[in-house]
Amino acid sequence: MMIDILTNNFVSFLLIFLRIIAMFFSAPILSDNSIPVFVKIVLALFMSYVLLISLNINTPLASLNFTYLTISALKEIIVGLAIGFFMQLIFWGISYGASLIGFDLGLSMATVFNPNLEISGDVVSTLFYILAMLTFLLINGHIFLFTALHESFKLIPPTELKISDSTAQELIIQSANVFIIAVKIASPIMVTFFLMNIAEGIMSRIIPQMQVFFVLYPLRIGVGFLLITTTMIFFFYVIKELLKLHETNLIKFIRVLG
Repeated sequence: MMIDILTNNFVSFLLIFLRIIAMFFSAPILSDNSIPVFVKIVLALFMSYVLLISLNINTPLASLNFTYLTISALKEIIVGLAIGFFMQLIFWGISYGASLIGFDLGLSMATVFNPNLEISGDVVSTLFYILAMLTFLLINGHIFLFTALHESFKLIPPTELKISDSTAQELIIQSANVFIIAVKIASPIMVTFFLMNIAEGIMSRIIPQMQVFFVLYPLRIGVGFLLITTTMIFFFYVIKELLKLHETNLIKFIRVLG
């Protein structure tokens, strides 16, 4: 009897650990390579122990065969990755919106290395990504991630993941929101440059001898950076509200998984 209890607790602990460590390698901030893998593993082990005790998680084990344990482990990894992936969506949307701004500014070829995403992106995209990360920390988004993880074990106990049509539909809807977020971020600058393009077209028709593109190109960059600077408070507010809304959607998404 004692061996069965210990075995049950060990398997439950392992399943909890797999969900947590999967989220650590996919969620914003936590997946950053500046955090050593050893630290992630130790923190995941500690959290697994705390959750096992505090939530009194006791996974009913129908059998301890290899197939059952493998499927259960895959379920927990999927849940952890799904939570992290879901939170990353908004940052991808913000980065994409900033890339649209950089394209209008003519700075899409001016790239810098983004240490968080480990890719080269334009300077505007990297700037907005860092702004989004700082905003995420300011509104205690990192704490919310742990809260959401805690709630996930209440809504989706180990081995209880259910993938249905509603799950796929919700994931598709939230993935499509990446483009909506991008438009919300880029729309003020895009509208301004659209009007500038119309003005450039009119000027090129009125004064065909004038090289409008070469004359006004430096002006476009100056106006773009002026708009970004003057509307930075607006961008901060929009990003903050988008993050709060996304946090609410994450809890809904976890409920769908359960």
